[in-house]
Amino acid sequence: MNSIQIIDNFETQIAKFTILSNDIVEKKYKVQYEHLFHEIIFEKLLTIKSNRIINLSYIKIDKKVLGYEYFPSTTLRERLKSHKIINSTELIHIFEEMAFAIDFLHSKNIAHIDINDTNFLINKDLDVKLNDYDFIEILNEKNQDLKQIDILAFAILIYRIIQLPYQWKAIKNLYFQFNTKNVNYSSCISFLKSLELR
Repeated sequence: MNSIQIIDNFETQIAKFTILSNDIVEKKYKVQYEHLFHEIIFEKLLTIKSNRIINLSYIKIDKKVLGYEYFPSTTLRERLKSHKIINSTELIHIFEEMAFAIDFLHSKNIAHIDINDTNFLINKDLDVKLNDYDFIEILNEKNQDLKQIDILAFAILIYRIIQLPYQWKAIKNLYFQFNTKNVNYSSCISFLKSLELR
């Protein structure tokens, strides 16, 4: 059993990660962060599967442990800051995969609440998966507006990536034009479609 490489970010500060096999990683919450272990929410996540999210395999309630799929990858932030150039077609593909992932959770009545460039994982084939479920909420009649938090966070992330290309070594030569008159915030996919990406 090998411990996963520790990276100094919020995710690894709150938990210890252990690679159990080529398929499974275990996440054990540290005592001071056990309040982030949401039993009911994680049980719901166990019932859904998608190739656009990191799927949970099991939970150990008494030990505050999650088992989930191992996806060899880097974060979107790390990928964008690398020297490997992403062309416009690839970048639009990445944006679409991100949008599909968020909209998938919404279709299952789940809001992620923490959409940012460190919670999307991307592998060498540019497959993208949404990760990190510490702040997610189950949607009901009273909190449907939480979807808008995710969609707005996604929109802000897209705007940042496109409008501040000097921050991202991988896309510094890409240019896009926005259609700001008819931006659609009803879903992440609708938002993307309302932009003139080229």
